[in-house]
Amino acid sequence: MEPEIWNIVKKFKSKGKLVQLISNGTLITERTAKKIKDYGVNSVQISIDGLKESHEYQRGVEGCFDKTIQGVKNLLKENIPVVVNTLISQRNRHEIPELLRDLIQLGVKEFRTSRLILMGRGEDLEREVLTPEQTKSFILYILEQRETLKDKIQILPDECMSFVGEKIHDYGLSWFGCPAGRTECAVDFEGNVYPCVFLMYDEFCMGNLLESAFDEVWNSQKFDDFRRIERECICDIADFCKGGCPAAAYGRYGDITKKDPYCWRDKHE
Repeated sequence: MEPEIWNIVKKFKSKGKLVQLISNGTLITERTAKKIKDYGVNSVQISIDGLKESHEYQRGVEGCFDKTIQGVKNLLKENIPVVVNTLISQRNRHEIPELLRDLIQLGVKEFRTSRLILMGRGEDLEREVLTPEQTKSFILYILEQRETLKDKIQILPDECMSFVGEKIHDYGLSWFGCPAGRTECAVDFEGNVYPCVFLMYDEFCMGNLLESAFDEVWNSQKFDDFRRIERECICDIADFCKGGCPAAAYGRYGDITKKDPYCWRDKHE
C-alpha cells in the first residue's frame, strides 16, 4: 500500500540493521514476497487471531483469513522466516492447540502470543480480556507447549510469563522487566518518540526526531524519569517481575504505577 516502504527498508539494510515487517498478510502476493526477499528483509510477522471465524471477527473483514494464509504460504515459498503472532482473547483462547497444529503443518517456525491491552480500538473490549486465572492457565499451557513442540516450532509467550517467576528459566526464557523506554521505543509517522507502541499518548511523548537527534531524546531527563517510575507491587516475586506491563495498567487504571491487571498473584501467594 505504501511504495516508500522499499526505500525505508533499503536505508535500514544499508546501515546493517535487522528488519522485520509486521503485516496482516492479505496483500503479500507471490510478487510481493519475492520483493521482500530481494530487499533482504530478515523476517515477517503475520497476525493470525485464531481460526477462521475468530480471526475474521477480530479483523472485521470477511474473507481475510484465507488471504492471510496465502500470504504466509507465499513468504515461506521464498524461504522468508515467518513469525505468527496471535492476540489472545476469550473468543480464541481454546483454539490455540488447533492453530498450532495448522501452523506447524504450514511450516511456520515461530509462534508468539500477546494479550489484549485495553487501548485504542480495544479500549472497550473488557469482555474479551482473559481473567487473571485464565491468564495463568494459558501461560502455563504455552510454556508446556514450548517444551513439547520445541523441535517443531519456537513458542514465545508474552510478558505475562513473568508472573510465573524464575521458573521461566526452566523453559529457556529470561525476563528483565518491561523493555519500554529501556531497550525499545516507538516512533510514529510524525517523528514523535514514545516508550512503546501501547503508550503513544501525549503525556508519554519523549521528543520528536524532526526537532532533536535520537540520542538526545533517548538520553533526555523525560525518558530517565520514565525509567525510574516505581510500580505498586508487593508479592514475593516483585523484584523479578517488576510489575509486568505498565501499558496494561494504564489501559485499565489510567496509571502506569499500578500492577499489571493480568497478574494472578497477590501478597498472600
